Amino acid sequence: MSSVEIKSLPKGWEWKPLGEVCKTGAGGTPLKSRKDFYENGDIPWLLSGEVAQGEIFEPKNFITKLGLEKSSAKLFPINTVLVAMYGATAGQVGLLKVVASTNQAVCGIYPNDKFLPKFVYYFFLMKKEDLIAQAAGNAQPNISQTKIKRTLIPIPPLAEQQKIVTLLDQAFADIQQAQANIEQNIVNAKELSESILENVYSSVFFNQNNKTLNELCELIVDCEHKTAPRQETGYPSIRTPNIGKNELLLKGVYRVSEETYKKWTRRAIPREGDLIMAREAPAGNVTVIPKGLNVCLGQRTLLIRPKKEIIYPDFLAFYLLTPTMQKTLLSHSKGATVTHINMRDIRNLKINTFPIISVQKETVYKAKKILKDINFLKSIYQQKLDNLEELKKSLLEKAFSGALTRDNMTAS
Repeated sequence: MSSVEIKSLPKGWEWKPLGEVCKTGAGGTPLKSRKDFYENGDIPWLLSGEVAQGEIFEPKNFITKLGLEKSSAKLFPINTVLVAMYGATAGQVGLLKVVASTNQAVCGIYPNDKFLPKFVYYFFLMKKEDLIAQAAGNAQPNISQTKIKRTLIPIPPLAEQQKIVTLLDQAFADIQQAQANIEQNIVNAKELSESILENVYSSVFFNQNNKTLNELCELIVDCEHKTAPRQETGYPSIRTPNIGKNELLLKGVYRVSEETYKKWTRRAIPREGDLIMAREAPAGNVTVIPKGLNVCLGQRTLLIRPKKEIIYPDFLAFYLLTPTMQKTLLSHSKGATVTHINMRDIRNLKINTFPIISVQKETVYKAKKILKDINFLKSIYQQKLDNLEELKKSLLEKAFSGALTRDNMTAS
């Protein structure tokens, strides 16, 4: 076992493969073509994406009794520990607090008299990264039920299991509260940055809505309406995830060949100082192409080339990111599930009369300085969140080596 050494276990503990001491089972999916397997169903049916809730009280999906009987789905009792086996959610762990069934991507570990259910839950919470590391599969992790059954699990006396669960419950509750406080601080910092940006810009405008964005630009061009073929090296293909708030996010960027680059830039070759905007999630985000970078536009993006003799590109980018302009942009957005900005609405966007270039540059300097300070503050908060996650891992490793209860007894 990688994260806990067997030889370090306290007296009275022993290791056994999970399958020797616990019964396990996987779920199933009733035929989707059979409406009578789903309509008016009252049997909870969990998907693997719902497993990571901790204690699971309210499943979102239901099947009928007939759907249960005519499929490999099965009912798991209360206190069954669930482990997601496939895809992006592989390794996630949950603890059933209602009788429920699951799809085939979930392994259920039935409760028994050798373990407290919460002890098994915390153990597999600790084992998540180890299981994923062992996962077989091509594009996504695949944790088989066999691997779960072969996992060595420590078996302390029930009294000591209860001590471990009690200590972890309290520690995790405290950590969760600390995380909630930090996450609220991050939200507050974001709102502060938006407020400051709005105030900085409102101080330099006098006349309202004199021109459209189209009138102030040399061109506004939509992207190709399909995904560019990608490769390991080549030109960056800027997709919506690569567009931050006046920040180009190149980590993990897709790349395309020169042939694809030429084909995808037929309408306009993106230049230094052009703006790229996301038309879909995160809709409205916009950034400026920096000097020395040749890019092509990915799907659901658009290129804005301001008339640089009257508009400083960064000034326009920050202006479009102010809460007022974002609200205006998104107020016309289409789509029931995904926000989508229409090209016509972008071209017809009403723009205030811009101040002279020197004032624009001074405004950008102020905005960047303030936002840099706030982003630094947000990075500190994020580091604190990362530290809390590391603390959780450390507590789990101590718990399943016996050190947590030993340290606690020593301290008391």
